[in-house]
Amino acid sequence: MKKISIIISAIIMMACSNQDDYTHENPAQSEDEIGVVSINNGVICEAKTRGNVSRDNLALSFPSVQAYTEFQQKLAAMTDAQRIECVKKLGVTSLKELEIIADQELEEIGNAAQSEDEFRKNYELYKKKYEGLLIPNDQDETDLNLYAPDGEKLDTFIANSDQLYVINNQIVKADLEDKVDCVMNRVNASAAAATKSGDIPVNNGCWSPYSGKKTYFESKMVYNYLRYQLYSKKKMWYGWKNDPARQYYMKSDLSNFTYITKGAYGQEITIPRPLIYIYENGVESGLERDMGKVYNKSNPISGRIRIWTDITVEHDANGNVATETIYGSWWICGDNNYSSTAGQVTIPKCLDSKAYKVDILWTAI
Repeated sequence: MKKISIIISAIIMMACSNQDDYTHENPAQSEDEIGVVSINNGVICEAKTRGNVSRDNLALSFPSVQAYTEFQQKLAAMTDAQRIECVKKLGVTSLKELEIIADQELEEIGNAAQSEDEFRKNYELYKKKYEGLLIPNDQDETDLNLYAPDGEKLDTFIANSDQLYVINNQIVKADLEDKVDCVMNRVNASAAAATKSGDIPVNNGCWSPYSGKKTYFESKMVYNYLRYQLYSKKKMWYGWKNDPARQYYMKSDLSNFTYITKGAYGQEITIPRPLIYIYENGVESGLERDMGKVYNKSNPISGRIRIWTDITVEHDANGNVATETIYGSWWICGDNNYSSTAGQVTIPKCLDSKAYKVDILWTAI
C-alpha cells in the first residue's frame, strides 16, 4: 500500500511539473520546514516563484500538524501587520493581505470616480470581483470595505485567498465563518455597555475629530500583555472606508505596568515610560502593537492613554506639524524606538485639550 501511494504521488507530481503555470526549483523540504505549493483544481503541485508568476494559487505547506500548530503559535505572538508580512515573505498572499490589496483598489476607485453614479457602478464591479473571497460588513451598511471572513482567526493569516493550505500533503480548507470581525464592530458593540469615567470611555473608544473622519481605539489583554489597535475611517461618497492617510501620536500613563519595546534583533526590552509614541509610516491600514505587560498579576493595570492623529496635533502657519523641544533623556516609541541622550528631544506638539482620552482598566488573564 505504501508503494502504491508513492507511485501515485510521483505521477501527480510529474503531471503538475508539465503544467505551464508552475514548476519547482527549490530544494526538498525537510520535516521542520514550511513549504509553498501550488493548488490547481484540487491537485497539489510544486511551485515556482521565479519570473512573472501569480501568487493566486500558491499556498503554505506544512509537513505535519505539529509544524502547522507551531506556526500558529508563532503568529499568535505577532501583531496583524507582522503576521501578514511573515506569510508574504514566504511567497503566499493570505486572506488578510488580500483584504489590504482590496482596500487599496477601493481607494483608487473612489478617487477616480467623477460622480456618485460612476462610483456606484464601479463599486458593484469591485464587489463582484472579490465575491467568494472577501465579504461585506453586514453589521454596518455604510462600511464600503470588504473583509476576510472571520478575520480575527489565525487561519486568515495562514490560508490563501481560496482559504486553503496544505498539511502532510493534504489540502485543508480553513474553518472560517462568513462574519466580519473587525475593530469597528467590536468598538461599536462595546460602546453601549462600556463603563465610563465621566465622559471618558474605558479600554475602547471611537471619536470623530472632524466631519467625515473617524478613529477607533481598542485595547485588550493577550496573556499578560496589553495590546492596542488604532484604525481610521473616512467618508467616501455615500459610505465609509479605511483611511490610509492618517498618522498617530499617543501618550500613556499606566500603573502596575512594565513598558516594553523591541530591540535591534527583535528581542523584548524593558524601558521607562515613553514620552510619546509616534506612528507616521507604514500605518495605512491602522496599527496594532503591544505596549507592555502587567507588573503584578494580583492587581489590575490602570491609567489613561491620550491619542492624537495628524489632524488633531498642532500645525504651523504652513500646515506642517508643529513641534516642541523637551529637555531630558526620554524614550520615544513608534516608527523608530530610541532614547534621547543628548539632553533634549523635539516632538510633535500635542495639546491635552485636543487629545482623545481613554481610561485603561485591565486585569491580567
